[in-house]
Amino acid sequence: MMASLFFIDVCFGQNRSVPPSQAQWTFAFYLAGENSLEHEQARNLREIIKGAASLKQTHVVVFFDRDERFEQDNPITSWKGTRVFHVVEPINLVLGSPVTSQLPPAVDANRFEQLVLEHLTDFRDRRRILTAYRREGGLYKLRDISDRTRDDLLQLLLEKTDYLLPIRGQGRINLVAADEKTQRQFICFIADNFPARRYALFLAGHGNGWFGDDLGPSSVIGAAGPDEYRRNLKGTSLAEAAKWHHFDLIAMDSCLMADVETLWTLKDAADFLVLNQMQTPSRGLDYTMLLEAVGRSDQITPRQLALEVVDSYARAFGKTRYPISTAAFEATRIEPMARQWNRHFEAVQNFRRLDDVRQCVPNISTATILRDAMVDMPRLCNALGMKEMEGRIEGPDGVMIGRFQQHTGYGGLSVYLPKDKATFSRTITAYRLTPWAMDFPSGWVRTVEHLYAIKAQGPRGTEDDPRP
Repeated sequence: MMASLFFIDVCFGQNRSVPPSQAQWTFAFYLAGENSLEHEQARNLREIIKGAASLKQTHVVVFFDRDERFEQDNPITSWKGTRVFHVVEPINLVLGSPVTSQLPPAVDANRFEQLVLEHLTDFRDRRRILTAYRREGGLYKLRDISDRTRDDLLQLLLEKTDYLLPIRGQGRINLVAADEKTQRQFICFIADNFPARRYALFLAGHGNGWFGDDLGPSSVIGAAGPDEYRRNLKGTSLAEAAKWHHFDLIAMDSCLMADVETLWTLKDAADFLVLNQMQTPSRGLDYTMLLEAVGRSDQITPRQLALEVVDSYARAFGKTRYPISTAAFEATRIEPMARQWNRHFEAVQNFRRLDDVRQCVPNISTATILRDAMVDMPRLCNALGMKEMEGRIEGPDGVMIGRFQQHTGYGGLSVYLPKDKATFSRTITAYRLTPWAMDFPSGWVRTVEHLYAIKAQGPRGTEDDPRP
């Protein structure tokens, strides 16, 4: 316990922190801003710092990957690359004291053995690490070692493993926020150094749901920008990173993440998820508003926090003209909903009915390639008369526990159903690679494939009659 206290108070250079034994929550913010959202992420950082003053018994940590090319005079964004901030009082010290990589005081045994020891192939390196860390129950805890030994082991881990988040305080480092490795390193950093009863992860950046490819370059950046500028946050990368530490809540302040395919991908990453169904205004969540609302609750539960995030979207955009569709989901209800949906379509033979319904269910509004590939799942269920399935989506036992829609008729959750054969051809290869399609090969994906195979070839392999 003393090692953890020393690490947070001294190595992070702040004068107030929450003792691990008293922390109720750790709030981790992941701001992917090396793209056209750099300005918005700088504002998010300011909002988080301001709102954090309202929180009690809560660790607040912010990862900010900012633009590498742009020069700005704002003191928050005058530096380049990636920094991590531990948000504590006095607030004026936060931005001037970014976190530097340190040896973690304690590491989960599974992470330590698989992500540290297995990467140290030289037995002498393994012996050095195991001399410094002793196993106590489910943890490997750092012994009392000299500063020189600490520095040597830190260098060893940074050079020969990719476990530690390689941050340098005010020194220059540029990480790729969209990479699974960076997300995994940050998640492990949070779990190792900021123990609490509960954990919430908020990610802000570009997203495009299940779709495996990235969007084209931003008009702000232009084609000459680095590849990182065109990278998106992906459910598959996040799910892989979150295998090493489970969250009570994950909220993705990103576009197009509330589709059933992404929901299935993230079902094991957190107990509750908050996702946006369509394009989200670049300003995103008002984090000051959210954290101040959380601070007014003495003991907020994960479910209440998920609903508070949705309410914060409603308060921020309720009087604007922006179309918004965001919802909170309970992870334990994802699998029953998904299995019932796919069982239904394993037995579907009436593709004419599905094709007819498809013509009257509008696509999800977006400027991406998915604009003609996704439809609203609740509206599709209604059009097909799937009453029991509607209850699985929303209701007393539904996967969706709260939602906010404005200037749109969408119901909070999307599903893949291409508008036409051309859209199907452009997207089906990527769709077949989704965990949803691979886990249910005879369900919905087979139905969509059969639908467009019939439309293309006809019942006897001719082009004359596209439907039976």
